Amino acid sequence: MCLASALLLAVATAACGDDNRTNADIAVDEGQGRGEDLAAQANLEFADDLASTIIAKSGAIALAIDEGVIEQADLLLQLGATPAVIQYAEDMLAEHSDHLVATLDLLDTYDLVPIDNPIAATIRTHVVTGLRQIESSSDVDLQYMLTQVSIHQEAFIVVAELFDLAPDDVTAVFFSDMQVMLLEHRTNAELLARGLE
Repeated sequence: MCLASALLLAVATAACGDDNRTNADIAVDEGQGRGEDLAAQANLEFADDLASTIIAKSGAIALAIDEGVIEQADLLLQLGATPAVIQYAEDMLAEHSDHLVATLDLLDTYDLVPIDNPIAATIRTHVVTGLRQIESSSDVDLQYMLTQVSIHQEAFIVVAELFDLAPDDVTAVFFSDMQVMLLEHRTNAELLARGLE
C-alpha cells in the first residue's frame, strides 16, 4: 500500500471512532468499505491472468470510474444550485472526461480493448445507486457532494490495488497518477460536503 493509501485509511479509521460522525464521515466509511471489498475481489479476479488481461480489465475498471463520475456530474449540472458545487461538477466533468481519453490511449498503446469484469460492474451499480440518491434528495447539492466523497474514496482504494497489480512500469505510473487525481477530488468533495452540512 502506498503512502497516500495509508494516510487516507488512517483518516477513515479515525472517522469511524468518532461518536459524533457527520454525513461526510459516513460517506468516507461507505466508500472505504466498498473499496476494500472490491480491492480484495480484484486481487482474486486477476490472480491467474496474463499481463495483457490485467491491463484490459484494469482499463475497464478505470473507465467505469470515469464514466460514473461524469454521469453524476451531468446530473448535478441539471439540478444543482450552489455555485461551488456546480463548479466542482464542472471540474469533474472536464477532468474525468480527459482521464477517460487517457485510459483509452493506454489501452491503445497495448493494442487492447477493455475487458469487463465484476469489479467494473459493481462500480457501475454503485454509480446508479448514487444517481438515484441525488435525484430523490431534498438537498441535491449536499447529496451530490456526499456521493462524490463515497465514490472517490471507493475508487481510490480500488485503484491503489490496480497499482499494486500493475504488470509493468507504464501501467503502474498510470494508476499512481490516477490515485493522485482521485485523492484530490475526494479531499475537495469532503471539504465541500462538510461546508454544506
